[in-house]
Amino acid sequence: MANKGTFKESLALISEALKWAEGQDIEELHDFFMDNPQMPMYAFASGGSYSSVDYAALLYETYKGMAKALTPLSMSSVSDDALKSAKILILTSDGQGFDEKYVANRAAKLNPENTCAVVKTDDKNNTVVKTLQRAGSRWFVYDWLTQNRPFIATIDTVCKFGLFYKAFTQDADGLRKYKLDLTPEWCFSYAPRKEGDIPSLGNIRNFIVLYNGWSRPVAVDFESKMVESGIASVQLCDYRNFCHGRFIFLSKHLEDSALVLFLTPREQQFAKDLILESTSWRGNTDIFPRNTPILKIETELDSPLASIDLLAKMSVCFNEIAQENGDEPCSPKNPSKIDKRFPKNTPFNELADQGPLGS
Repeated sequence: MANKGTFKESLALISEALKWAEGQDIEELHDFFMDNPQMPMYAFASGGSYSSVDYAALLYETYKGMAKALTPLSMSSVSDDALKSAKILILTSDGQGFDEKYVANRAAKLNPENTCAVVKTDDKNNTVVKTLQRAGSRWFVYDWLTQNRPFIATIDTVCKFGLFYKAFTQDADGLRKYKLDLTPEWCFSYAPRKEGDIPSLGNIRNFIVLYNGWSRPVAVDFESKMVESGIASVQLCDYRNFCHGRFIFLSKHLEDSALVLFLTPREQQFAKDLILESTSWRGNTDIFPRNTPILKIETELDSPLASIDLLAKMSVCFNEIAQENGDEPCSPKNPSKIDKRFPKNTPFNELADQGPLGS
């Protein structure tokens, strides 16, 4: 199902997207994830779909074993032996791009019995499906909601998060009972750390995103949306690694930077001690400038559903930032007139066909 419109209009489809995920048959996909839990898993996707496989990898690590989300080119750095001993998840829409074709071909050659693709369509033009079919691999078709050829991922990301949530948890009730509120005041807050003037969201050029646990794939999606729509630069860092020198960038660029805090109950006290109150260092309460711009996106949930709650709230926040910048993410301004079709459709055989690193 394709929906035309703006990113703002896609927000109204979040409830429908979760209802879509709630109604999907996930038994075989669930079995793929849960069988042979001792096997690590590589999950591959490109662009806006990468955050969805990062969520799948996080769920796999939470429920079973080691997992890693990778881009297709990163597969060329993984040895044959590593791929042969792992599960391989491929997420693609129509299966016609160079990226997913490369992943499907190598997976089908090295490890067909433990490879699975999640696709939107399996029509005759889906090369990934045809490749896996010849190899005897599995694929599952889920016709998720989307908009009509938006430049960045919109409502389809919510569908994929919901699909993976149900595939791992088998919990349709969680999606059904989830209370969705898309008012900006409920979804995020933007204010100085203590007091003082701060730039408007439309004047922030650097968003320094702190995440942990269930917020990781949402932080990845925020970065993807912000950068692919060209609104501002984004730095991703977990809460502890930020403490190892990365705060200096904020110190030098406070006039046009903001800290983005993704918060679940796990991070609340640490964020308070480190940033919001700064009480953890010899009683000092002003380690960070009092007018440090703080953008908070938080959830009361501490479960896999927390990622979906944060994703919905982040999407509302992202739309507000885009509106303040006067841009439409589904068709962003492109002042240098770069042909949007060309980079994605450039073969990367010269990069990928040299063999794994160290071979």
